[in-house]
Order: sequence, then structure tokens, then C-alpha cells
Amino acid sequence: MTRHPTFARLALCLVIPAASLAWPRPVSAQDTAYAGVQRAAAELMRTSGTPGVAVVVVRGDRVDFARGFGVADVETGAPMRTDLLAQIGSVTKPMTAALVLTLAHEGRLDAGVPVGRYVQGLAPRLAGIPLGRLLSQSSGLAEMPGDDGTREESQLLAFARTLGDTIAMLPPGTSFSYSNLNFSLAGLAAQQAADTPFADLLDARLLQPLGMRRTTFRPMLAMTWPRAAGHAGRPGEAATVVRPLADDSRIWPAGYLFSSADEVARFMAALMNGGRVGGVQAIPAAVVDSMLRPRVHVPSMRDSLRYGYGLFFDVQRGRENAWHAGTLRGYSAVMRFLPVERVGVVVIGNRDGVRMDRIAEAAIADALRASGIDLDGPAQPEPGPAVALSRAEMARYTGRYAGRFTAQVVARDGGLVLRRLNQELPLVPLGNHRFTVQSPGAPRRDVLVIIPPEGDRIGYMQMWLWTLPRVADAGR
Repeated sequence: MTRHPTFARLALCLVIPAASLAWPRPVSAQDTAYAGVQRAAAELMRTSGTPGVAVVVVRGDRVDFARGFGVADVETGAPMRTDLLAQIGSVTKPMTAALVLTLAHEGRLDAGVPVGRYVQGLAPRLAGIPLGRLLSQSSGLAEMPGDDGTREESQLLAFARTLGDTIAMLPPGTSFSYSNLNFSLAGLAAQQAADTPFADLLDARLLQPLGMRRTTFRPMLAMTWPRAAGHAGRPGEAATVVRPLADDSRIWPAGYLFSSADEVARFMAALMNGGRVGGVQAIPAAVVDSMLRPRVHVPSMRDSLRYGYGLFFDVQRGRENAWHAGTLRGYSAVMRFLPVERVGVVVIGNRDGVRMDRIAEAAIADALRASGIDLDGPAQPEPGPAVALSRAEMARYTGRYAGRFTAQVVARDGGLVLRRLNQELPLVPLGNHRFTVQSPGAPRRDVLVIIPPEGDRIGYMQMWLWTLPRVADAGR
């Protein structure tokens, strides 16, 4: 592989001055315009036991609302603030995508080229995956959950070389399937192409130009800045401080950034404004255009859900949303924005496994209302009516499926049943290989897709964000 030492030196030296985003309106005006956010934040903290939430809303090219709610640390009682660092989990992924696409824009990488061109020593099936398939979560790789691993930065490359071909479940392009390995390998390709450690490369080429001065992967650096403690606990129990924090340098590009609501908002503002933030062209406009283009349909979620390069896209009440959520031990986060209306929000909470969507949706509604726009479009439609399947048709779908989790589909009493986690749930066929299933406690029916094997095509189930290859026929 050809290295670029000159480029690497330039990358580390490149620091573009970044002006600050305009600070928000007076508090009294915020209280009036963003009453919905305040209600949603209070309700989420009460029902989920989240100690604190930080919310930053950007409208156009300026911060319109910034507020911390609750406490940053249950042991000290320090108030939550929008400048406090927290681990943002998979909200890291769109930043990794922006870095990779910036190098592609400069001719250092090519989204259509197999990743093995840039990373030597990979197993053959991994080496043949196009870089764009990694960024769009359509590579066919199995998932690798994170949280605990190593702090040795050299393991980003060393670990990738230990992965065998069996980690490649399906041929690239078969189906969307969310995997941290996709972004681990994509970030590694950037590191190898630039001959620069990934953390340094992201800092020099993306974070510093954006004015994200405190954002970092390195815990020993993050701890020198004011930080919100992470919290966890069983449902219904009081939150306790998490010790130790999650860290795994093998998959840093997929998560693990320490950042704040203030600084993530700078990245979001750049995505809403053609790469510009604070009067500076921090990201090439062509890179932003590429990121805002959906690439892959996610068929098992609501009909409008798609994924691009590091961003989800959906339509809510008639308006296109771009977003990514993340969670790590102790923290939960979401970044959501409307590219056309140029309104967005960053929400970071200091308890893990908590969906911040209701706060984000309330913030966007408040911001649009301040612009004279009411969200009066239709809500997400429910799945269509059931269709009948013959015995022969049902037999095509039965079998055992395994990936991120294991599930089995069996025929019973003239219908299909999904077995998972010692539960048996009826499957309702919708046609075109789509089914719905009502999970216990879920507010609405989940949609799943089951593609039967045919010829050389491998059968698989697409449920939630993951694809599960068919590994056995029914009864085996």
C-alpha cells in the first residue's frame, strides 16, 4: 500500500480558525418559544430516571436554544450544562463518514473501491467489500457490540487483521444491517490512506476546522475538561454513577467520542449549511451533499426509513429528517435535523439506553413554530392490511435465523409464529415478504422482512436494524 507521509504532516498541521456560533436568545424568550422542549425534558427525566439532559437547538446558522436540565452527577449535584463532555456513542458515525468522504473528495480514498486497497492484511471477503458499502451499513458484516476492549490505539489495525471471513454474513449489497465493524473498517481505511492515527486524523481534518476543541476519543484528555458523569441502573431504580467508562479503541470510529451538545451542534450546523459553520467552510460542500443522500432502504422499520453515509433518513409529518442516535454505558444521545428547513437539535442525556427522540421532536416542533411553521402533516401510517398465505408459501419462510440475535419461524395452526427469547409471537403477513409482529409492551407493531432462499441466494430475515441469515430449515 502506498502511504502519503507528506499528506499526513499537512493533516496534522491543518487548523482552520473557527468563529463561534451565535449564542442563543435571552432566557425569557427561550422559555416562551421552547416550552415544549422543557416539558419533554422534564417528562423524560421523570419516567426514565435520567439525572440530566443537555439540549441545543440550531435554527438556520445560529444557536436558538441551549439549556441543561437536571444534574450532571448525582453524587455532587452539579447542574447539567450544554458544554459538558459526555460519550456520544454512535453519533460518532456521521463524523467518521464526513472524514472518510473528505479524503475521498481529495482523491485519497474512493467509495467504490474495496477496502483491501487501503488496508493490507484483511481476510479476503473483508478486503473485497467496497468502502461505500461500509459507510452505508450494507456490507453484510455481522454486528460487534462494544463497551469494553482495549485502549491501545494500534489495535484498530491489529484487530481488523484478526477478523476471519466468517464475520461476512452476506454478500455486500444484499441488505442493510447495522454493524460497528463497518465504521471501524471505514475509519481504518482513512487512517491507512493518510498514514496518521485515526484520532489525530479526525481531530485535524474535521474537529478542529469545526471548532470542536474539546471533542476527543482519548479518555485521559477528556478528563481534563468539565464532564457529565455517566449513569446506569435497573428500570425503576435510582441512577448510579458508572465506573469505569466504556472504551474500545478497536472500534473507535464507530463510537466512543467524548463531546458536548454545544460541539456536536457545530457539526450539525455544518451539515445544515453546506459545510459552513461560524462563517468558515469547515467541510467541503460536496461532502455534505454526499452525506445528505439516502443510499439504502431499511425495510423492517417504518416505510420511509433509509440510511446514507453515516445518517438515517425518515419522513415525519411530511418533512425529511436526517439523524443518528447513540448510546454507551452511562450515556444516550441523538442528533436530528431537517435539511430543507435548516432546523436541528442535539440532545445528550447522562443515563444509558434512553431514547431521546421525544425531546428532539419537541425541539424541532418548537423551532419550526418559531419560524411560523406548524407540524400539521400526517403521522406515520400503520402497516397495511394482512394478506393470506398458502401452506406452500408459509413453508418458504420457516427456519432458524441467526446474527445479532437468534429467531425461528415456524408454521402453526394455519399461520406463522416467531419464536424469540422464549416467546412465541404471531406473524401477520402483509405481502412482498413483509410481516408485522407485536412485541410485548411495544406501542405499535414491528415490521420485519423475510427473504426466502432461492437458487444461489441466501435466505435472511431483516428485523429492526439487523439482518439475520437463515442458518437452518424449520425443525432443525
